Amino acid sequence: LSPRVPCLLRLSHEFLHSDGNGKQVQHDPAKGSWLPCSVFCQTTSNTWYSPRRELENYHLSSYFPDGTLCYEGDESEGNYYCQDRLCLPENLATVGPDTRTQLGEEGEITPEDELILDQDGYIVRKLDQDELESLKNEEGFIES
Repeated sequence: LSPRVPCLLRLSHEFLHSDGNGKQVQHDPAKGSWLPCSVFCQTTSNTWYSPRRELENYHLSSYFPDGTLCYEGDESEGNYYCQDRLCLPENLATVGPDTRTQLGEEGEITPEDELILDQDGYIVRKLDQDELESLKNEEGFIES
């Protein structure tokens, strides 16, 4: 599944960029293990947003399917795959209890946040509340 597919849907939300650019966020459990398994669409202001609510209205998921590679680890840690909407190691027995707890937590970024990503999909930062309100007004964001 390409991140571009759900982003191409117009969804009648003009704040999504019309060319349908999508991106998979790079794995960083401290920020949220759900992030690499969520599709992020580019907005007209060049931020990235996961259109969960908008896609749910069409009975579509904004998450990659289970089994999608979300982190290519080294030999000691192994690969991580999307499992139940979280980026988890193929074998949970290979990680300690503290890491297992962290992987199940939401992290510092929530699904409602708009993000600034670099070219490779790493999170630079999330927009603060004032920036977000300004962009919502500019982009015609409709609360659901």
